[in-house]
Amino acid sequence: MVRIRNNQILHAMKKITLWCLFGGLFLIFPNTLKGQDYFPFPSDSATWYSMRSQYEMIPPYISYYTIKYEIIGDTILNNKTYHKVYQSSPDSTNSHLSYTGALRTEPDSLLVYYINRGDSGERLLYNYNLLPNDTLIMRGFQHICIDTGSIILNNNIKHKIQYMYIPENDCLQTWVMGIGSLGIPLLEPYWAYCAYASEIAYDLTCFSYKNELIYEWDMNPYFTGCIGDNTGGIEEHSIESLQVVPNPVQGISRLSGYGKGTEKVNYQVLDITGRTLYERHNVSYMDIEIKGSDYRSGIYFLQLYNATMEKPHILTFQIR
Repeated sequence: MVRIRNNQILHAMKKITLWCLFGGLFLIFPNTLKGQDYFPFPSDSATWYSMRSQYEMIPPYISYYTIKYEIIGDTILNNKTYHKVYQSSPDSTNSHLSYTGALRTEPDSLLVYYINRGDSGERLLYNYNLLPNDTLIMRGFQHICIDTGSIILNNNIKHKIQYMYIPENDCLQTWVMGIGSLGIPLLEPYWAYCAYASEIAYDLTCFSYKNELIYEWDMNPYFTGCIGDNTGGIEEHSIESLQVVPNPVQGISRLSGYGKGTEKVNYQVLDITGRTLYERHNVSYMDIEIKGSDYRSGIYFLQLYNATMEKPHILTFQIR
């Protein structure tokens, strides 16, 4: 491992501020785990579900489907025991399983190694023993640990979390001890690419171990549960005749048709991947405004919610 300069850290920290996926998902604690229960990286009976979403030029604007990864059986490679990883569609049978590679862990499970299908030797996949500023060189790419912390998942155990920046691809990954990465399980750090890249995004929706649901993406804006695919995108709900005007947004747009001008709401602006870009709390409808200069061209969602609503209301708007 090597250390990186302070200016690299500052640059990477600017990138991490855009990684808003985790706001509201977890209870996050600074620093590393101290005296907490330990959840090892799985070697059997583990299942990951990852959603692939893509921006479309025509309605529904976002298409998505779910990919299933699971550990099934062991194999001996280069005189070492590995656990085989398969990929499939969630509703497929065993005949549709596709072998992707095999992994093994060190006894303390802080190091995870992986042999991808077609490779002759193993490569380091995860190192959960990093501190801020530590850098790994994996497949020729720098993986810089920007920060560490911990998250409480459904098993009531704190899992160490590491935020990793890959400068060559301008990529930010999130590694969770005992689970992997919160983008594309296993393959994201192997290929050193981004779970969020251009108009395509990957998000871990669920992770289960021995039939226990350890992690679920509760803030998924597309569907509830682990599995989903669509032809209709994010459902748009209206509040009476509520709409963003003008739409597309060019200068400043506001809400029209809200009727209840004194009612207070919370609102968020989401991009096409469901990431929260901006939010405010306890404001009136008449005070909500969208500035076109704050966003790039594309499709966005305005989510409104308060304690009196049965579910959030989502409006679509476009920036040109």
